[in-house]
Amino acid sequence: MYDGQYLHGKDDIWGPWIPRGGDIVRVTLDVIDLSSGNIKGIHIIPYTKSEETPGDGSPISGAVRIKGLSVGRFEKEWSGISELFRVRIIGDQDASQFTLSRLLPMIWFDAVATA
Repeated sequence: MYDGQYLHGKDDIWGPWIPRGGDIVRVTLDVIDLSSGNIKGIHIIPYTKSEETPGDGSPISGAVRIKGLSVGRFEKEWSGISELFRVRIIGDQDASQFTLSRLLPMIWFDAVATA
């Protein structure tokens, strides 16, 4: 975990590929600060792919993105993950605006089988 990272304007950051650690992942965005008047913030989009597939992968089908629109913590759980997982962080703010945020450690767990 890191202390925080600034995203300015329409910055677009891709996280590293990480191996799938379970059926479901919980991702938490911690927004530490926003510039004055910033109501658009940043968005987190989950991506997945198999190890042998080249490229950026695909957004997880039907996944709702995390929207960091104010100071605080925002989390989502995503399933339908192939062998590899990563997030894309996109600024949706004016060029003069910023968001200071961090991703907390991801939590992986398996789905419970029902009879």
